[in-house]
Amino acid sequence: CYIKASKSWSDLAYMTMPCHILTIMYVLLLLLPTTPHLQHTFNLLNYFLWAPIIALVVPDFSDHVYPIEPYLYFIHHTILLLCPFYCCLLRSDRFDMDPPCLMYMLE
Repeated sequence: CYIKASKSWSDLAYMTMPCHILTIMYVLLLLLPTTPHLQHTFNLLNYFLWAPIIALVVPDFSDHVYPIEPYLYFIHHTILLLCPFYCCLLRSDRFDMDPPCLMYMLE
């Protein structure tokens, strides 16, 4: 992110892409202590899984400069798709999926 953000101030908009915001939110969910609103935030984030799916289906490599960037792009978006399942399966003490949210993800 430093390489992209250091080009110019206009490239800071790159940092506010939906997948980057989703990454920050998942990191905060995993690092913050358990609160009553944590489960609600987790369920809300699951409705934003369309962003990494679209990014994987229609990738945009127009601004990639380095040869490793496409690989990191696919790794990043794949991890974003696996994160809710990681939270439910391995962190089940903190997170559980509501039935409507689970049905939305499995459609």
